[in-house]
Amino acid sequence: MFLKKCIENNTALVQYAFEALQNGLILPDTYILDLDTIISNSQQMIDCANSNDVKLFFMLKQIGRNPIIARELINLGFSGCVAVDYKEALVMIDNDIHLSNVGHLVQIPHWALDKIILAKPDVITVYSIDKINEINEVARMHGLVQKIMVRITDEDSDLYSGQVAGINSEDLSDVLKVIDELSNIEFGGITVFPALLYDEKAGRIEPTKNMLGLDRALKLLNQKGYKDYLINIPSATCCASIPLIKELGGNN
Repeated sequence: MFLKKCIENNTALVQYAFEALQNGLILPDTYILDLDTIISNSQQMIDCANSNDVKLFFMLKQIGRNPIIARELINLGFSGCVAVDYKEALVMIDNDIHLSNVGHLVQIPHWALDKIILAKPDVITVYSIDKINEINEVARMHGLVQKIMVRITDEDSDLYSGQVAGINSEDLSDVLKVIDELSNIEFGGITVFPALLYDEKAGRIEPTKNMLGLDRALKLLNQKGYKDYLINIPSATCCASIPLIKELGGNN
């Protein structure tokens, strides 16, 4: 889906891929990455994020969960990895890459929780009270306190097929009570997905209607006096959207 843009913007990479395949340097179904360009683009994002007081996490699912790239991005100033599924989290753990957020799109399965919680991720995204209780129990076994990020999914949310999960903003107050009562869990953030998407007609990145649910959740959190938590406004994060994240009240 990105081949046309890759040909337009990085013809040399495409030419090298053909030459490498034809000369036996690589086999079919091999990732070819331009590390210099990745670093250059990432530095621009870091500079933009710093000027807008937005904390950036990187995600490498789309480029093979590559730990070499991960180390370069950490060196640039990214806070750590957002592992949207547990497989990426385990790869990052095995390569000593800091986990910033785990479980955004796929909840961590029970038998992977132990290893991931021991890695001390900044936050774990949760969709249910059952998973919150499960995380609390594993964290308690290890004498740790784990921060969690609550994903909001309201009746008017616009979700991708297969990603219909989350906590209704109307139920957030009850969920916060559960969190407060547990000994090894802390509230660490709020999110929706996708919060931002490119609008082809408008020719720019714009908020989705999922932001309505996030706004309801933020209003409740403000009323209850919550402070210093992540407000995650994801999807299509780039230099064009980072100021919009800030404008919408996000910090991540």
